[in-house]
Amino acid sequence: YMNTTIKNKILAGAMLFSALWMGSSCEDSIEGLKVTPETPYADKTLYEVLKNDKDLTDFMEVVNSCGPECADSLFNHSRVYTVWAPANGTFNKDSLIAEIEAGNRDQVFRCFIEAHIANHLKAADGKLEEDNKILLLNDKVALFTGDYVNGYTFDGQKIDDANIRVWNGILHKIAGPAEYKYNIWEFLKTDARVDS
Repeated sequence: YMNTTIKNKILAGAMLFSALWMGSSCEDSIEGLKVTPETPYADKTLYEVLKNDKDLTDFMEVVNSCGPECADSLFNHSRVYTVWAPANGTFNKDSLIAEIEAGNRDQVFRCFIEAHIANHLKAADGKLEEDNKILLLNDKVALFTGDYVNGYTFDGQKIDDANIRVWNGILHKIAGPAEYKYNIWEFLKTDARVDS
């Protein structure tokens, strides 16, 4: 009898822990987004909203230049993302597209596109501390800081339009591109003077 009681208590505790853990992890799921019919883009994917935004056509030209599989893999699936998209005219779109056409698609994808996307939901909400670090798709870290009164920044760039909620994520429009931060190994690989 004693062993059955202990087993039942352990089982109940495990079930409670599991329920609490599952509930806390909903933030990064579609259900955790809680889009309502009143949300303007509740039925739109990130890709649909991005491609129709007149302020972000440069960003989307670079994304689309990587090929349809790039955009599809990022924005049209049921995973949730946060995108900090730089505004038109704030980066050299033509040089990035030229790099893609020269065969450096993976580099542009990693160093530019993935430098603006996180694989979870991050809203500009309340006070974001100075050390609020975001892990991006390219495994780099950027700071997402600020507050409602003074505004928010991403990697030092001012956020012009925050918290555009869509079916599979959140979009923030930023005033300029994030900087790709090379580690020593990556930097050495970009220097043609360094051989094997």
